[in-house]
Amino acid sequence: MRIDAAFGYRRAFWSCGVCRRVQIAPMDGTGSALFDRIDASGSKLLSAYFPVCDPLVPLDYLKIYDEFGVDLIELGIKSANPHHDGDTIRQSMLRSTGQGRLADAGEALRMTAGLAGGSLGVIFAYPQPGLAEETFDWTGTDILLCAGADGSHRERLVSDAKSAGVSTAEFAPHHMREGDLARARSATSYVFLQYAAGKTGIRAGFDRSAKARLQRLRQSGVSVPVLLGVGLSTPDQCRHALDCGADGIVIGSKTVKMAEKGRAALSDYLGEIRQVIDGR
Repeated sequence: MRIDAAFGYRRAFWSCGVCRRVQIAPMDGTGSALFDRIDASGSKLLSAYFPVCDPLVPLDYLKIYDEFGVDLIELGIKSANPHHDGDTIRQSMLRSTGQGRLADAGEALRMTAGLAGGSLGVIFAYPQPGLAEETFDWTGTDILLCAGADGSHRERLVSDAKSAGVSTAEFAPHHMREGDLARARSATSYVFLQYAAGKTGIRAGFDRSAKARLQRLRQSGVSVPVLLGVGLSTPDQCRHALDCGADGIVIGSKTVKMAEKGRAALSDYLGEIRQVIDGR
């Protein structure tokens, strides 16, 4: 596969195992380009979490993410207080050999930028002093998702990213207040809306309020794609999220679990979820 100057390509997998090359939208992380990507491929977006500097998840696994149609690769930066995350992500962060700096994602960003399928690199970080004080070369970063309370550290990080031409995504919690809606409206790429209440992690069941909460975001003026995530791991849960009207889904804890088991398990899982998103 190749990347030309304007377009990327994503592999779409048929049930018989034969893949075809699908032209997708111009490779930037703006909201309009992501909608173009949806229209061009005829499919919704898949975002998956990748734990930066986790010794159990080798860097070259990024190629598997790309090969099996992950549109947005969330490069998770180590945090001392990952307050949205449950045990799987927390344990991954404890294993991480990173320093909790943006620079931890440098090599992953360089690899993502060269992937043949056109996956976009998303830095996922919690606001913390070290990040705000860091001088960082944003080259190769398509999107910043900074999930945390408003404050000087977050404001500095978001400002630096925007100054470097990086698009921003915003996290909308399960119980949204007016301030959360305002932040969602400020996103220039997409909004990550929490599907299930509580911390990230694998769980059973469906959240029956997701459709109404997604509609509330739209009615408040959010004009970028809205992806549902947190508590999504099974094909049926992902189908339900899409049926609620989501423009895509985010998978995290189950992805890390499968990556810990090895290449085959990760490939099978991402392929299964990609087929759900593609309507197969």
